[in-house]
Parts: sequence; C-alpha cells; structure tokens
Amino acid sequence: MDKKGFEGEEFTISGDYLAYQDMGIPLGLPDFKGVQRDGIPAGNRIFRMPYFDPEGRMTIMQWNTARQGVDYRIGPKETKVEKFTFRLPFDVAPGEMTVRAVLNYQLLVKPVADFLKVPEDESEIKVVNDHSTKVTILP
Repeated sequence: MDKKGFEGEEFTISGDYLAYQDMGIPLGLPDFKGVQRDGIPAGNRIFRMPYFDPEGRMTIMQWNTARQGVDYRIGPKETKVEKFTFRLPFDVAPGEMTVRAVLNYQLLVKPVADFLKVPEDESEIKVVNDHSTKVTILP
C-alpha cells in the first residue's frame, strides 16, 4: 500500500492482506500463512491500534506483542475529522447524489473470530452512527 497521510496509516485502511501469522506458534504451525487482516471491504477507514509481534507482523496475541502501532482508536467523546476525495465517472448522470458514511464497531475481526471459532456476537458489526449528505451533480 502506498504511504499516505501519517506514519502507520496503512494499518488504518482496510485491504486484502494476510496477518496474524504468529497464531501458528500455539498451533505448532511454523509456516502458518495467517488469516485476512480486516475482513471488511477494501478502502474502509479502521479506527484501531495494531499490535506487532517481534517479527513486525500484526498480532492479536498480546503476550507476543513487541510493540504497538499508531493509536487511531476513537476515544470517549472524541471527534475524528476525516477528509475524503471521490472521483466520479466522467459520464455520471446529473442530479442529486447521496453520500452516506456509517461508523461500525466490532469486538473482534471476523476472520480471526471465524478461525478461532468464537461466538458470532464477538465479531458482529454494530452500527454506532451514520450520516448522509446530498450533493448536486451539474450537467
């Protein structure tokens, strides 16, 4: 992923990446390839603080954490301001367009939850907030 914005930002934008390879340690699988890092559509903003193992790989095993990444979690009563640029197709139809943002919460990343076979409610997506705004596309 191209480096943009701030140090560690690549861990705050979802994508198609494997992580958590150190789960192979307790499983006795030294060549464990990992599981999907995010389990949500690519390009979504993630508000988290990743943990990294001694080899620099993301881990969920706190006992194997060598360092923490950028803390991009949202604190109580905190506001985060995000700016996004949308590229519209040249032939987009004129008229009103609605843009919607949704803030979701998960206790545990779904691919990890599925791998560990934890109860569904541990990884269910909970909607925290949403907002829509309308823009007018001129001809």
